[in-house]
Amino acid sequence: MASHGVLMKPVWNFLLPFIGIVGVGGAVLGFSATGAFDEPLGPPEEIDWSLPFEPGDHIRLEGMAHYTATVTQDYPADWFRDAETVHLFGFFEPLDAEGREIKMLVRTPRQPERLVSYELMTIEGVVQPLMPETVPASTETLMGEGGGYWFDDFVVVVEPHTIEAADGTWRADTP
Repeated sequence: MASHGVLMKPVWNFLLPFIGIVGVGGAVLGFSATGAFDEPLGPPEEIDWSLPFEPGDHIRLEGMAHYTATVTQDYPADWFRDAETVHLFGFFEPLDAEGREIKMLVRTPRQPERLVSYELMTIEGVVQPLMPETVPASTETLMGEGGGYWFDDFVVVVEPHTIEAADGTWRADTP
């Protein structure tokens, strides 16, 4: 008959390294989700609406925000970040109040002004592809119902770190 200590030794030889690897992997994954490993951005490239938007480009672009169909997303707090509320709205060429085909979505914690439908602004940020983690599939439907908007086949998302508008400059590092 085998003693209790002989059976437990192989289990601990497997279990302790497994717990260690999973714990370190989870910590690295959570730390990387905060953006700690991101490379610093160089100066933004001033572009105009005639150029295609490529994911990964750091841009500065002047345009018009359409708040008539803004979608608000609430994210609960978890182990790695605080609770967050972000607003999604279409971003169009300057003075284009009639456009409905969204080529660029802005995703920002900056709340749109109340009772304002359109706002001229300049944004700086990194162009990102449309991904379900940041823009749920229901967003296009909600914007369509809210103002007759639809997504272009190559719609991109910008999470601006700077927004310059008539009411001043907003930066992502300020509340």
